[in-house]
Amino acid sequence: MPRWSCSGMELWKMSAKVGTGRLVSVAGLGRNCVRSFDGYMIDISSQRWVLNKFVAIDVGMIADNLDDETKMGFLRTLRFYAENYSADHTRNCARLFHNIIKFVGDSKISVEGLISFRSTLGRDEEYKLGAVRGFLKQWSSLGNPGVTDEVAALLKGWRLRGNRKGEAVKKLDVNLGPLSDIELQALVEGLFQGYETGVVCLSDLAMSLLECRSGRRPVQLTHLKILDIDSNDETSGGTRLIQIPRAKQRETEFRSSFSRFPISMDLLKVLVAQAGAAEKMFETVLKRRLCPEERKLVPLFPDRKLVRSYSESPTFRSDLAGDWFHQQSGNVTSTLKRVVRQLDVRSERTGERLNINATRLRYTIGTRAAREGYGEQVIAELLDHSDIQNVGVYVKNIPEHLDAIDAAVGHELAMYARAFAGILVDRESEAQRGDDLASRVRHNGCGVGTCASYAHCSAAVPVPCYTCIHFQPWLEGPHLEVLTNLLSERQRVLSATNDKTIAAINDRTIAAVAEVVQRCEVRKNEVDASG
Repeated sequence: MPRWSCSGMELWKMSAKVGTGRLVSVAGLGRNCVRSFDGYMIDISSQRWVLNKFVAIDVGMIADNLDDETKMGFLRTLRFYAENYSADHTRNCARLFHNIIKFVGDSKISVEGLISFRSTLGRDEEYKLGAVRGFLKQWSSLGNPGVTDEVAALLKGWRLRGNRKGEAVKKLDVNLGPLSDIELQALVEGLFQGYETGVVCLSDLAMSLLECRSGRRPVQLTHLKILDIDSNDETSGGTRLIQIPRAKQRETEFRSSFSRFPISMDLLKVLVAQAGAAEKMFETVLKRRLCPEERKLVPLFPDRKLVRSYSESPTFRSDLAGDWFHQQSGNVTSTLKRVVRQLDVRSERTGERLNINATRLRYTIGTRAAREGYGEQVIAELLDHSDIQNVGVYVKNIPEHLDAIDAAVGHELAMYARAFAGILVDRESEAQRGDDLASRVRHNGCGVGTCASYAHCSAAVPVPCYTCIHFQPWLEGPHLEVLTNLLSERQRVLSATNDKTIAAINDRTIAAVAEVVQRCEVRKNEVDASG
């Protein structure tokens, strides 16, 4: 059989994504060419199948270890998976099948080999056999050679323990479970402060904020295009609806179905700015303006390295329509980890740098919704699940991060939260804008510090000031009085409403004020010691 030297991406470009059928006959390629789930053309006689931009399977490495009958069945079944299932799932099935073949040391599938392989797995690892069992059962149901009746009967009779989902949520794991409100607030505030000071770039700000607010799967964010932001003018109560591509919903092809998601107008402004930056990136490389139809197809989060090395070709429009210019889904968690490292965001529960990933933010969205009293159906829609089978953990195990704090705990919390972002000054005259009376921040008529920003601010000072990078509290300011008032108000609200969520709304500010009080005590001791 002929071997094709061109890659899956090149074959896909040659086909120009003709039609929507799974089997595509392209002139010059013959019927050995099939279309993957993500729209890439694959020569099934080749040694390596490229399923999408990021996923390829070294089919030859697996097939060469099989006898002729098993090899034929494997390739036919893998072809079916490549056409009808996601690239990641197809690769996972192929990898697990290969592991079994290597372990058994045989060129075919046998009852003895499967039983022997299962015996090596612990109770908590049996779920790994689930995917390959499905693959082999599909193999048998398609009538492909290589899976005997005895093997099919064994697979049908297996009862495998599933993956224990939601354990991090149930146990309130401080490193793997949902974030506390203070942790989430620290991350979001840090993102804005980091962007304002130039530590965080626009793309990282947009991606991180959208993940924090939506909890969507990473692949859903990396598949966004500019048209998803522009697609809907519906507004309601200061929010805007955008469309987000769905994932794990058995879509027929790349970006085939969407769900609506409400975002604040502030977040929309960030996304619109990112869309403009993405468009400009392409125009700079191409040295021309994009037409309206091209602009809509530009990824919201482009693969910068690939775009900057791109030379325009006749396939540019089809390249835009597919996933070619999009980032890999793993970049979402990589971005989150990078900004946490750049900003040094700390957990008030561990005192360590916040362990962050997209899954924890997804847990956080579900947890907060359950705590607010929403039912399983609402939480499923919020997390873009197609059913409610995996959301019960949020409702049945509502985490309590909101136990009441007192003055002592407030001081202890300050040691870890690091919520204060400004600069302590000994006296007003040493502050930036210290000679400007309009910059004074007051509490009950008394000055507590100076605002270094010249921008208009409508915040109800001084409470929000303590977590602002522009605030310069004075050494002799009445910060202890501010802290006492905040703690008293917290207790009053808790007693009146019995609602921990409402009572805890200023907990991060309490930590920031407590940190200022502590810093003032240290500084006063230094001044006294120096005479």
